[in-house]
Amino acid sequence: MLVADDNVLNILLATTILKKYKLNFNAASDGQQAFELFTENDYDIILTDIQMPELGGIELTRLIRQSEDAQKRNVPILGVTANVMQEDRAKYLESGMNELVLKPFLEKELLEKILKFI
Repeated sequence: MLVADDNVLNILLATTILKKYKLNFNAASDGQQAFELFTENDYDIILTDIQMPELGGIELTRLIRQSEDAQKRNVPILGVTANVMQEDRAKYLESGMNELVLKPFLEKELLEKILKFI
């Protein structure tokens, strides 16, 4: 699993949950670093913050969906956001994200959404 978020506390929360369930992951502090990890590794699922410096979650998703490797291109992507506006939700999903996780997320919600795709 790849976790991308520019907020250290959000990464800490997500990775604490993932460690509890013994899930393997890499963490990136921005979208550019996440894309570099994506090109170097194979992931079963990606959890990305929508708003990050350098490269946001929407831009990261679009780059992933343009990958030449069909298997990597189709990896499930969960966008993490505090924005619940319906038109923004539609925009995030249209960018190629499979599902959204609302901040602040709960352990149960995060796990249910991960399990939905793996």
